[in-house]
Amino acid sequence: MNIMEKKLKNNEDIDMFYGFWKYLGLMGTFFVGIVLFYWGSQIMINDWGNVVDQLGFLGHMVLAPLIAGTVLAWMSFVEFLRIIRE
Repeated sequence: MNIMEKKLKNNEDIDMFYGFWKYLGLMGTFFVGIVLFYWGSQIMINDWGNVVDQLGFLGHMVLAPLIAGTVLAWMSFVEFLRIIRE
């Protein structure tokens, strides 16, 4: 076994290790996004009108989990699709 083959084998191990943690991180980000989206939708369905009545325009900020969850879930899903295509 020459040095080049040894380097390639080491790079494959590092890539496999990195790929596992990248997939795990993407799945975690996706699930956090789904939870935030669900929480934000429950706020919107149940409490949004009352909060806007009491706080005025500032009450729209309670929808931040809905927006953040949508962004996180969508970005991680798109990144996962990009990885699959490669």
